[in-house]
Amino acid sequence: MYTSSKPSNRNRSKLSSLSFPIYSAASIQRFFHENGKSIRKRWGQNFLIDPNISRRIADCILRKERNPLWEIGPGFGVLTEEIISRGHTVYGVEIDPLLYSFLYKQPKLQEKNGKTFLLQKDILSLIEKLSLRESFFFEEAGRFPHQEKHLFHLSSSKKQKGLSLIANGEEIELVYSNLPYSITSDFFVKLFRMFSSCSGTHEGVFLVQSEYAERILGIRPSSSIGVYLRNYASWKKNFSVSSSCFYPKPKVNSSLIEYKSHLKGPICSPLRLEKLLRLSFFAPRKKLRNNWKKGIPRHFPEISLDFLLDIASSEGISGDSRAEELSPEDFYALCKSMERYDLK
Repeated sequence: MYTSSKPSNRNRSKLSSLSFPIYSAASIQRFFHENGKSIRKRWGQNFLIDPNISRRIADCILRKERNPLWEIGPGFGVLTEEIISRGHTVYGVEIDPLLYSFLYKQPKLQEKNGKTFLLQKDILSLIEKLSLRESFFFEEAGRFPHQEKHLFHLSSSKKQKGLSLIANGEEIELVYSNLPYSITSDFFVKLFRMFSSCSGTHEGVFLVQSEYAERILGIRPSSSIGVYLRNYASWKKNFSVSSSCFYPKPKVNSSLIEYKSHLKGPICSPLRLEKLLRLSFFAPRKKLRNNWKKGIPRHFPEISLDFLLDIASSEGISGDSRAEELSPEDFYALCKSMERYDLK
């Protein structure tokens, strides 16, 4: 199934001559007002308005030669411009039809050696459909009305055995975004599930809420999401970003983090780990044995509490511990021990 999107005729006249300083909060506010729209909190629209931060983010994204790149939520294109100005091709997925139409009309999104291709779509829906092997056409920005279309899908890899994310015949190995806080966990879970069917490594660079970054990077993550994501990839923090660098100004600061998927794939079975984490973090303040006793019938009906406690003990894990007291490596070791007993 192939799908594509175009800006509506209703928006074209207003947007055709509209160009403004994209780092100006006042201009952003005026843009939405003049187009009869408002900034959407439910889409996590906090626009980056600091050009120095944009350049620093681009430096992190382009430490190595990577072309093409996948951008989630380009907004007004501040990161997009930085990337294509350095000769790279960007495939942007934007949920807001107004911003998609704005980007679609911008000649500045086409450089001598860099191009931008766009799709108006909800990213969570897109990833789900890509995982089901649906394909999409991205359309060229800045060349209205004569657009070039590029096919974007999961397909057989030319470099390695298995599948890769392909855009116009080239493999996409890096995704980046100023992620909306409200979809961060859902996005990462769906993204890694999709990439788990792919060969080779992939990388990502993201602006996320600082507290969320700590949940991933902490020595002992305070929630299951950090353990889950580190099973797929190694993570690190690049730098912090003040809330004053965004418009509207969020209540919290952000961090730029990046990941690189493990060369040999996940450390342990993602499905088994997910069930184990649901079981263990059911009530984080309770002891593991209490959480396990309550959740085993649902998640691992083929075993008893005593059996799981014995497996944990063999890995040096006490049933009197709490989930937040364990390291990610403790969970991976326990998961692998369960695998030896063929516990799915």
